[in-house]
Amino acid sequence: MSSTTKQADLWTILRMPRFRNVWIGASISQLGDVCFLIAVPWLVLQMTGSGLVLGSLAMAVAIPRSILLLLGGSVSDRLPPSLILIVGNLVQAVSVAIVAILAWNKMLFLWELYILGFCFGVADAFCSPALNVLVPNLVPKDNLQAANSLLQGTAQICLLFGAGAAGLLVDKFGVIPALAIDSVSFLFLVTALLCIPIMRNASAAESGILSGVLDGLRYVYKNELLRSLIVSFACINFCVNGAIQIGLTALAKFRFNSSTDFGILITTASLGALVGTLAAGVWRIDKDLRLMIVGASAIMAVLLLVLGLDLPFWSVLVIAALLGVVAGYTNIFVVAWLQGNISTNFRGSVMSALVLGSTGLAPISLAVSGLLVQLGFPTLFISAGVTLSLVAIFMALRSKEWSRQATVALADTADRSTS
Repeated sequence: MSSTTKQADLWTILRMPRFRNVWIGASISQLGDVCFLIAVPWLVLQMTGSGLVLGSLAMAVAIPRSILLLLGGSVSDRLPPSLILIVGNLVQAVSVAIVAILAWNKMLFLWELYILGFCFGVADAFCSPALNVLVPNLVPKDNLQAANSLLQGTAQICLLFGAGAAGLLVDKFGVIPALAIDSVSFLFLVTALLCIPIMRNASAAESGILSGVLDGLRYVYKNELLRSLIVSFACINFCVNGAIQIGLTALAKFRFNSSTDFGILITTASLGALVGTLAAGVWRIDKDLRLMIVGASAIMAVLLLVLGLDLPFWSVLVIAALLGVVAGYTNIFVVAWLQGNISTNFRGSVMSALVLGSTGLAPISLAVSGLLVQLGFPTLFISAGVTLSLVAIFMALRSKEWSRQATVALADTADRSTS
């Protein structure tokens, strides 16, 4: 078998009615989310003019999301994921509608926006793992990579190209129409989800939801492959996020002294991530998980180390694009692999642990990167490159047989965790 197999899975899954309807509904909802991301910060600045308040509102979303994410994974393993998504999206739709109505009647206060942020954080803590549990129920295992590619790629397209349109909407008509659009957009996904039979996982564990959090953590801890994967994945995202968001900013400011160059670099990295995400839906690399992590970590380590050199702008641009491509492809590969190989009893728990281990560390990544860049931006890139080199070496020392046995052991670990 060749190491790379070209496949037409993107077209195949679009011929599957249930997935296609969910994808369309999610895409419309994501366009609404872009309106929300533009309208709410603008509204906060109109009301207070304070960047500190804006940051604290972002924390009102992030803190409950991080705290409840593992609980959301446990709930997704025990309740129908489509039902969780329906409730979560309705909560967000109603919350945004209330804020829009209050703003329309000039009765909106800052504390109400904090409640809105809290509701969004809680809803996302449950909806994020629920969607990861739902996707394997909509498409066959061989199509999981394409399905995740399409969902994530569409979300990135909406953010990249929808933000400008949302900004024009807010500039022309104000924040209230943008909030109204966001509220209505949730209903499209809810409608698609209502067409899916609400079925509970037949093999779900009998333990309670809170004890299910511990069961899920034990399931991860007892399988060395899962432990290694989650740690490696967290390291990759930790290093790449800081290097792109902080490192490229420092490069643009102190080496090229151009805000335009900064914008071009960030856009290029984002487009690279989009290309990598969509490529994962068209080309599936037929290598085991261990080799994929080794290859991705090694490539990104080299790219980050090279960024520490005194390079011309076009070289930095190429490296930023390649970093985005490799990171985008790897994210889809890992998510699809987990969805297809872990026990259905713990799918939500494992996926929430993966998300928490990557996005949950994002603020720390930015803080550490900010400290390192004070020592000179080469220090940041070299530190990130060395870290990913260690990840590649760590996974490379594992044998192919170890990877195979650890994959088979996932089911055995599930049985022991529920006994």
